[in-house]
Amino acid sequence: MNRTKVKDLMTEDLITISGDENVIYASELMIEKNIGSLLVYDDSEVIGIITERDIVRKVITDCKDLCEVMAIEIATKDLITITPEDTIEHALITMYRKNIKRIPVKDPVSHELVGIITTHDIIAAFNTLELA
Repeated sequence: MNRTKVKDLMTEDLITISGDENVIYASELMIEKNIGSLLVYDDSEVIGIITERDIVRKVITDCKDLCEVMAIEIATKDLITITPEDTIEHALITMYRKNIKRIPVKDPVSHELVGIITTHDIIAAFNTLELA
């Protein structure tokens, strides 16, 4: 596991949503793409992440209207990121320590997001014995 890099398992196809889209649209997009999170952008810059958990904790449990709450209102804005060259072990430790299930991957030179890695990606690799 120590030799496998984040770049080997990350998903490069980033699914994003504008911060001014409502939560109902965000939920529909997550269902359509079979994913648990969306990166939130504003003016072509990623400014946060919204997860299924955010929708449940910040909208549903507070009995807010899904059509009136915008993605930016419930997005986590202080993104924790890792690099493509980080090890899977480092990714797992970060996920554990920060109590998160997905981490955006940022290029250390351009500072652009190049992917996302999730606990599901890592478990799937274990299942197929891709981790070295």
